[in-house]
Amino acid sequence: PYLHCGPRYAADGGSNGPELVLLHGAAFTKENWRTSGILAQLCERSGGTLSATALDLSVKSDGLRLADAFDSLRDENVLSGNPASFVSPSASGKAMVHLGEMS
Repeated sequence: PYLHCGPRYAADGGSNGPELVLLHGAAFTKENWRTSGILAQLCERSGGTLSATALDLSVKSDGLRLADAFDSLRDENVLSGNPASFVSPSASGKAMVHLGEMS
């Protein structure tokens, strides 16, 4: 379950631009990125080059779950599989910390 705006990038090494994954805190969902207008503004202000994905990931998720979600988005050609930037406010940071510990 995700929301996406901007281009989708094939994992075949084709022309890729910046990719952003938006997580959320405990009291929110991916829908808050849309209803707040932030998701649309990110894509509009990038001139159509930013691929932004708002992802629903339980705040109880760990790095393995985040890695699985990233792999699924790559398999669906939503993300290229190249390094992406993550916005991880509040409680969703747990998965990011665990992912870093796995490296």
